[in-house]
This record gives sequence, C-alpha cells and structure tokens, in this order.
Amino acid sequence: MRRFSFDPYEFESPCTEEFLEIAISSTRQHQTLSLFLKECGAASPPVIPIPENSIPWRWEDLAAIIQQRTGVNLPLQTEWEAIVLSNNWEDLAFVLRAGATLVWYHWSTTA
Repeated sequence: MRRFSFDPYEFESPCTEEFLEIAISSTRQHQTLSLFLKECGAASPPVIPIPENSIPWRWEDLAAIIQQRTGVNLPLQTEWEAIVLSNNWEDLAFVLRAGATLVWYHWSTTA
C-alpha cells in the first residue's frame, strides 16, 4: 500500500487549510474494501451502492486529482465500486475499487 499526504502548503493557497490523504493498494494485497479501510484507519461502512445522480461532485474531477497527486490513472467510472464515507463541506472521504486498484481518499479543511 502507498500513502500520500498533502498539507495546506501543497494547495493553491495555504490559507484554505486543506489537507488530503490518499492511499492506493491492489486487490492482491487487500481482497476486500473492508480490509483496505481497516489498514487505512477508516471505519468500514455497510456496502451500499451509490446512485450516480446522488453524488454532488464529479467523479471525473476526483479521478483527475488522484492521477495528478499519485500518478495512478483510474479506469472509466463505469468500472468503479465506490462507497462514500463522508460528504460534508469540510470533509470528503470515499473508498473505491477501480479494476484491481483500491483507493482511499480523504480531503478536509479546517477553514
């Protein structure tokens, strides 16, 4: 598993007090999202499918951020299994399986 942490100084303006943590693994190392989340230190929620129209942000934008920050290029969203852990104005967390790639994404701000 690879972990990436970004503090406010790695964003456009450090005054936004943004933080981002991303963990990347594979299904060879973690066979289930629950095991992956446990190692990331996140609680494992019940597995509930997320209807595409219920997500207020664009998966394409998040995939671009993941690619920019980690170098991991995710397949098309139609191949994703995603679970949203938190979706508030100051905290966004999700875990996803994209093919054999597992991603834990946690963005937050204290501003």
